[in-house]
Amino acid sequence: MRRSLKCWLMMGLVVPMLSACVTLKSGQAITSATDDSERDALKLNLTLEEEKKFLLDYAALLIKSEQYDQAESVLLRLREGHLEPLLVYRLLGQLYERQNRPVRAQMAWEMVLKLGGDSVQDEAHLARVALMNKQFEISDGIYRRWLGQFKRG
Repeated sequence: MRRSLKCWLMMGLVVPMLSACVTLKSGQAITSATDDSERDALKLNLTLEEEKKFLLDYAALLIKSEQYDQAESVLLRLREGHLEPLLVYRLLGQLYERQNRPVRAQMAWEMVLKLGGDSVQDEAHLARVALMNKQFEISDGIYRRWLGQFKRG
């Protein structure tokens, strides 16, 4: 609870500076402003894992506020080495769907399922974008599996 509150508090400080440049490299702190005084005000002594969680929350906020280019930039940096890559790829899938980029969305949702995301919602996203890409065999397989589960249940 405390960690989540800390992340939301930090987001409240960062959101007004959406023009900021966010970088993430091993052991490097978040760079969020060109002015040193603004950057010092944001230092909360976050661990690398906390920084990554913050950036994931920040990317989700950017998607909700339709700032897709910035969200994609953050997510692509987080894609490698994130503790929960499943969450990163889910956000990428949602981002690409909102941008009407079904090929990339399909690749992201396929990665979600490959990484162990087996929820009905994950499969539904993949089935929908596969239909958009005219890859009917993927959608058909998902729908038939659901139908089989429904009949057995």
